[in-house]
Amino acid sequence: MNTATAIVKTLRPRQWVKNAFVLAPLVFSRHLFDSAYALDALLAAAAFCAASGSVYTFNDVRDVEEDRLHPVKCQRPIAAGHLSIGTARVLALVLAAVGLLAPLVLN
Repeated sequence: MNTATAIVKTLRPRQWVKNAFVLAPLVFSRHLFDSAYALDALLAAAAFCAASGSVYTFNDVRDVEEDRLHPVKCQRPIAAGHLSIGTARVLALVLAAVGLLAPLVLN
C-alpha cells in the first residue's frame, strides 16, 4: 500500500457522511443556490472532515499497540506499518490545525 492510500484509509472517509449534516442548514435556507453561502457550507464540511480525520489519526497512533493485537484493527494502516507513526503524527497535527483554523476563514 502506498503512502497516499494509507493516509486516505487512516482518515476513514466513509465516516465523513456524518459531516454532511453541516450542509443541512444550507439546504433548508433560502440561500441554497447562493454561491457564497454554498462555498461557506462546503468549507465548513471540509473543516469537519479535517477535524474528524485528525481525531481518527491521533486515536490510531495512541492505540497502535492494542490495534496490532486486534483481529480487524490490525489491518489499519498505522497498525499494519503502512503509515509510519511519525507521518501519522504530522498528518494529525496538520488536520487539527486546518479543522480549527478554517472557521476563522469562514467568520
